[in-house]
Amino acid sequence: MRRIEILVCFLTVFTLLGNAEPFKLKGLTCEYIENPLGIDVYTPVLGWQLESQARNQTQSAYEIQVSCEEGDLKDGKRLVWKSGRVNSPQNINIVYSGKKLKPFTRYYWLSSPL
Repeated sequence: MRRIEILVCFLTVFTLLGNAEPFKLKGLTCEYIENPLGIDVYTPVLGWQLESQARNQTQSAYEIQVSCEEGDLKDGKRLVWKSGRVNSPQNINIVYSGKKLKPFTRYYWLSSPL
């Protein structure tokens, strides 16, 4: 009888975890502007908003990737900067801390809330 109770508890937990919906990103900003065409700082401030259909979901960590080519973000190749996993619920005022950015260069970035 005890084994059945434990099995039911495990199945309940896995069912709840399986139903958790991922976050959707919206409103990505660089220097508090969505899709800026030019900024004059070498360490811009990044931010994003999270959207989820489920209630009471919060971000516990994030990872940021920056690249010169949009396609490289999807592949995770030739990145200018990868923050690595940062255990923080913060999603605004994230300071870029990679290599110095070059002037007159377009960069693409992506956040992965975890």
